[in-house]
Parts: sequence; structure tokens; C-alpha cells
Amino acid sequence: MPRRQPFTKLCQQMANLARPIAADLHMHTFHSDGDFTPSQVVAYARLAGLRAIAITDHDTTVACAIAREAATSMPLEIIDGVEISTEYEGREYHLLGYFLGKNREALEARLAQIRVRRRERFHAYLAELKRNEAVIPADAVGRVEAVAESLGRRHLAGLLVDAQYVRTRHEAFRKYLEPFALPTNHRIPIDEAIALIRGCGGVASLAHPPQDLTVERFVAFREIGMNAIECAFPSATQTWSDTLREWAKSHDVATTGGSDCHGAEPASRRVGAFGINSEKLERLRARSTNGLAIPARFQSQQL
Repeated sequence: MPRRQPFTKLCQQMANLARPIAADLHMHTFHSDGDFTPSQVVAYARLAGLRAIAITDHDTTVACAIAREAATSMPLEIIDGVEISTEYEGREYHLLGYFLGKNREALEARLAQIRVRRRERFHAYLAELKRNEAVIPADAVGRVEAVAESLGRRHLAGLLVDAQYVRTRHEAFRKYLEPFALPTNHRIPIDEAIALIRGCGGVASLAHPPQDLTVERFVAFREIGMNAIECAFPSATQTWSDTLREWAKSHDVATTGGSDCHGAEPASRRVGAFGINSEKLERLRARSTNGLAIPARFQSQQL
């Protein structure tokens, strides 16, 4: 990557300040593993002065309509989104879907299947915790299951905190959750997820790309239909963000950004902390279509 001159870099930073964040395109509600209701997310978005947000819960879109209803009287666009856990050559990648069209029966059916596997995995973790003498009260589990449509490890971490086995979610992951080698069959092939998103006219974006992502793998994802990539997100260094933007520009891929907000903490991931400006939002919108056919091999595939 060519070295930039300090003055050029300063000009770019000033230009970015002149085009402030207009859209936060990555956030979660309590319908998956977030802490906020859709209405609370909408309220925080307005406080942050955002023009648009995308609700991207894990493997469910139910919060999108609720958020849209909450924003009826506000100048805030709610973009239907989702975050899907995918796999490619044995490695996990998260894929964001944006501007999901109304004709998304195939996508919704597949997400429903994934949520069943998520629930099974959730209970497998509970059983493993019990074997390790960390018993979660049944009523506490029931309260989580009654609210969250898509269950995940963050729910388990919260239950461990509430049961006073650990003090923080971070400690719960380190001490109890990360050591367990449990099934990962809630993930689906990344090319299938891309096809489902593109099949209902949506835009498929790679979420928080890991720093070991190579340009060759980026190109491979582009060739199977990925048409956007997240470049602004909490864990990204400035150098990594710049690299991702250069790849996107070179290969005609749109750029996205978002806070990945799950709740009030940490403050560095609050609603509106990361995102994109209005110009990039419109470029992203232009990538959506009226609907592309889903390859036949995915139409009847089961988990």
C-alpha cells in the first residue's frame, strides 16, 4: 500500500468531518442478543442525529418492522437488515444483509431453520454449564427465551453474570463459554447466505472483516456475489479501514459501517459511534435490486 503524504491524509480527515455520520448500519436489539428494544434503538438514533439505521439482529428480521413503527413520526429511515453467521472453508464469517425486499420468503424460511439450531446450541451450552457446576435457574432461562427470538452466547454470558458466577460478560466468555467446543451448525455457507440476500433484492456486506482477511479471499467473496464490505467498525484500526476501502474501490464494492451496538456498554459502541455518510448510504442503496433469482441448489436445502 503506498504511503500517504501527511497533508493528503489531513485533507481526507477534514473531508470526512465535513460529511458526518448519517447512518449506523449495524446494531442489535433484544430480539437477538442486544439489550435495547427496537423503540429504544430508534430513540438513541434520533439523539445521535442519524438519518438512517439498519437493524441487523442475528438471524431474525422481526425487529425491523417494530422499529419502523416506532419511527413513524421521525425523520429516520429504518433499513431492513440481518446478520447471518456463515462459513467458508471451515472459517466463520458474519454477513450483513441490507435493503431486504418484501419477497423474502426463502430468506425468512432459512433464518427460521437457523434459529432452531441456535436454540439447540443454547441448550447444549446450558447442559455443559451444568456439568461444570454452573447451574442457571430455569425461570431466568425462560425469561430470556420469552423475549429473544434468536438465542446466542451473549445471552448465556448475561445469565452467568445474573447468577453471580462471574462479574462481567467478558469473564463469562473467558471462563465458561470459549473453552466449550460445541456444534457450529447454525452457520450456513457464505455463498448460500449471499444468494438469499441478493435473491430478495438486498445488498450483501461482509461484517467486521478480520485482520487476517486476504485480498484473495475478499475477491473470492466478491466473485460469489458479495457487493459491499464493512469498513468502519469498532475493532478496526485506521490502517485496516483504509486497506478495506482501497480493496472496495479497486473491485467495485460498496462500503458500509456501523457501531455493532448491543447495549449501553461499552460507550465506544454506542448507537451512531460508527457509520457512513449520506453519500455512501446512497451508493449502497444503489446496489439493491428488484430481486435476483436464488440458485436452485439453495431453494430446498435444509440445515
